Amino acid sequence: TADATAFTLEPDAKKEIKISLKGDAGFKTGKIVFVETTLGEVSYNLNGVVTKQGRYTENFEAEAIPAGYIADANWIRKATPDALKTLGGEGAMQMKSYSNTGVLISPKMKFDENEAFSFMASKTDNTSSNLLIYTSPDRVTWTKVFEIYSNSSYGPNVFSGDKPTGTGYGTYEYNFFSVPMAAGEMYVKFESKYGVYLDNISGGELVPVAHDLYVVSRDLPNAASVNTRHVSSLRLRNLTAATESGYSLEL
Repeated sequence: TADATAFTLEPDAKKEIKISLKGDAGFKTGKIVFVETTLGEVSYNLNGVVTKQGRYTENFEAEAIPAGYIADANWIRKATPDALKTLGGEGAMQMKSYSNTGVLISPKMKFDENEAFSFMASKTDNTSSNLLIYTSPDRVTWTKVFEIYSNSSYGPNVFSGDKPTGTGYGTYEYNFFSVPMAAGEMYVKFESKYGVYLDNISGGELVPVAHDLYVVSRDLPNAASVNTRHVSSLRLRNLTAATESGYSLEL
């Protein structure tokens, strides 16, 4: 529903129209039609998601990557391009590489029966951008559940090819995507080889975990010599929002 019906605009004036989605949780599509006395009817397709109350949402507005996420060097939290801020807000996750595969992994989540996992995504390359969605109970064994490509020759789920007014190459409108999920606890992985923006994740609920350490890098030689300097290094990241202490390292 829209909060405006008939209205008049003076020259160079603007009017904001609030559009609300109602009904059960899930992906929604529709159309808004404007009737102007000279132009006649002008219509726009609309997409949106109604989230179930109390379910997980993440909009990446904070400058840091949210607690619980694992992002390799190709995924960064980045300011949303100005042309996409109407839908995307101020921040988003960007897979910035055009040559290497980038991986972003969510915290542990729980989905109910027949629940969907929704998000917005935008391509930055007209022909090669892709986004593959996987799930895993343990972050070791992964199952592909959804694929998004730049055009329909690769699969049925495609990024928007529409460009915001006045933008050059590399900026395309967001599309909403809704992924049916199996019931249970799992991690969700976003994998891409060419640039994409990801924003406004919703669905499921976070599963509290007591501890969650991620090995960022390690250099642990398997052999050493007596009376010879031995150097080993291990970098860990605490994925939880709580301060962790009491860990020890034994040789």
